[in-house]
Amino acid sequence: MYLYDKFRDLIGHGVVNIAVPWFLIVILLYLAVFTCSHNRSLRLRIRRLKQEISELEKISSQVEVSRKVLSSPDERLSAILNTLNTAGKWAGIGLGEVGIGDELERDGYYVLPISLVIKGNYNQIGRFINWIERCDNRIQFTQIRLETKAGRIVCELKGEFIIL
Repeated sequence: MYLYDKFRDLIGHGVVNIAVPWFLIVILLYLAVFTCSHNRSLRLRIRRLKQEISELEKISSQVEVSRKVLSSPDERLSAILNTLNTAGKWAGIGLGEVGIGDELERDGYYVLPISLVIKGNYNQIGRFINWIERCDNRIQFTQIRLETKAGRIVCELKGEFIIL
């Protein structure tokens, strides 16, 4: 109560103009809004970073599981065929011949050569290749050959499955 009375006395004697408190209120409101919006943007950025961290942790755990699972040749073949089958179903295409060669060494890592034939329209083939490249980075296609047969596109793909 003491400060309020002192302030009222100053106003009553004409020392402080009444516009000064309104100016201070405007400044305080501006600072409050600026701080609030800055905090909001920081909270959004922190939320995005936490989502990215959780996605990276999921990918890291998937890589560790893949390392453990893909130690025997049968499990590697199963993983390759499962990936190709899932991509084929997602893209709505038919898988044809699938060939997997013998293990080769490349600059300190091993690869399995892959060749496959898929049938579908242009968009389906694009979806298939996109899905493989986005979801399983162990499969890399190095050669793509397209030809048209009976109104459908037949695509021959050759590539490699990288063994971790």
